[in-house]
Amino acid sequence: MKTLEDRLGAARQILLEMEARESNNFALARKVLGEMEEDVRALRMEVGRKQIEIFTEEEFAAKLKISVTTLRRIRREGRVQPLQLTEKTIRYSSLQLERVHEIFPRAARSGLRKVS
Repeated sequence: MKTLEDRLGAARQILLEMEARESNNFALARKVLGEMEEDVRALRMEVGRKQIEIFTEEEFAAKLKISVTTLRRIRREGRVQPLQLTEKTIRYSSLQLERVHEIFPRAARSGLRKVS
């Protein structure tokens, strides 16, 4: 039968092992967080360097090689969100062109749509 001192020593050992594991977990979490913060900074710099173009409905539809009617339909369906400057003034950005695979998932998979 273990004495109280033996049990206390074993409990201390378990506590030390747990503290070491948690310390390693915190260090790993700090490292991952630091890497993520670096990634966010790099992405922000990249976005800041990009030249963003703004298109009318007609220009955006032409870029996508679809009709304005189709563009308006997919806008109503919520598949593309325009920049609505006023009640009647709707514009689209070049960033949305980069997300064409989200607008036309089937066409993008089959390679039918090439946006320039």
